[in-house]
Amino acid sequence: MRGQPSYRLLPSIFATLAILSGAALAQDQIENEEDLHRFRDKEGHEIDAKIVSFSSDWRQVQIERADGHRFDLIITRLSLDDQQFLRNWLLNRELPDPSSLRFDLSLNRLEKSSAKQKLANLVDEATWEAQEVGFQIGVTNLSRLPLANLRLEYCLLVEDAVEVKPTAVRPLLSNEDQEDIDEATPLWRAKRDKPLHYQFGSVELPPLAFNRVHQVDTASLVRDAITPERSSRLGLEDRLVGIMVRVTTGKDVVVAEKADL
Repeated sequence: MRGQPSYRLLPSIFATLAILSGAALAQDQIENEEDLHRFRDKEGHEIDAKIVSFSSDWRQVQIERADGHRFDLIITRLSLDDQQFLRNWLLNRELPDPSSLRFDLSLNRLEKSSAKQKLANLVDEATWEAQEVGFQIGVTNLSRLPLANLRLEYCLLVEDAVEVKPTAVRPLLSNEDQEDIDEATPLWRAKRDKPLHYQFGSVELPPLAFNRVHQVDTASLVRDAITPERSSRLGLEDRLVGIMVRVTTGKDVVVAEKADL
């Protein structure tokens, strides 16, 4: 009958479909096998599987065999090569939608050890203190999933309010040399425009587990402070203005920012 398939053709059609289906399954199997990695623990046991996910604390990885069975492995029990493989896999993975990421940034000022020197000429004396100042930045991942491929950027600012004369640091001169000293030359002066000094920094963050703080110390700037020996003169000091901080992805998308100014 016209329009009806010949029953003789049905076996060959089914055979062709079976061949095509088998080829597709074989191709899927090849692709799945290409995704598999041979994991080896420290006792020498092996399993071929692909990575599914990590626990939020980075302590475990879930893997899946070709037959669909899934297992949770403690990462530190795997071989060192496998631990490095997992780290590289994380670093090459695409981040989730940046708008879904959540962070907490904490900023704590740091004042490191300072050096003190005496400034003196024939008419004035003062103590000059040079102190290194900076910040400790705490980054906490609140996104409920482990994250990698993030960078911390910051800008540290200090207001430069005082200038110390290069010849100010010296002992009191003997009577024979006093005639060569300009007694009116100040040992320090207040800067009228008070320029800002900037210290930029960028740090590649390690993989961040959920709800675990990672701390970064910034580079330092020097803050000068002058304390006159005579109370009739006012002291001067540079001012730590503050810091601006942001967290970015590898594609320079800002996912968190904070300032202390």
